[in-house]
Amino acid sequence: FPNLTYSHVSGVGYQDQPAVLKLTLPSQRTSCEIEWYREQNGRGCAHLLNSDPDLGALLLEQLAPATSCKQLVQEGKDDEATNAVADALLSLDHKPAMGTEFFNVRGFTVELGKLSGKVPNELLNLALCQLNDSKRDMNCDVLLHGDLHHDNVLRHGRKWVAIDPHGYVVPRVFEVGAMMRNPYDAFPEGSLVDI
Repeated sequence: FPNLTYSHVSGVGYQDQPAVLKLTLPSQRTSCEIEWYREQNGRGCAHLLNSDPDLGALLLEQLAPATSCKQLVQEGKDDEATNAVADALLSLDHKPAMGTEFFNVRGFTVELGKLSGKVPNELLNLALCQLNDSKRDMNCDVLLHGDLHHDNVLRHGRKWVAIDPHGYVVPRVFEVGAMMRNPYDAFPEGSLVDI
């Protein structure tokens, strides 16, 4: 498949049906991805057909036509693209996470601290405040996709579905973060974004 970043992804046959084999490095991230697919059970995403976390292997339902939501942005249809990501987001089951293997986004406070002096302080402080504010009511924590951006939302028949989850735990409002920062290489004409 084109536009791959970290994993090898190929079309394969599985029980006389087309499927997708994703191979990546075995890691906690891969285990979280597998568990996220299990938790979703096909709701708003590709079905997980089989997996082996020790091998870093996922066998997924093949989506068709599998066109990326990013294509809408490239065609100048930014509003349609936003609606597509929103449709995918709303179809996911954002339920309380039962497993302990998922990463809690509040742990990013340590990572954000490493950006001191590299990004504007007011932006960094705002991000840290948002994470700290989210600690007030941890009863709102749910399992998020965690990387729901335009390249990770694909058309499947007449609906838009999510792929390549990270599996984070945090209040649901954080799910829109990845959409807001993507796509990096296809900002709409006349965008006010200063790169």
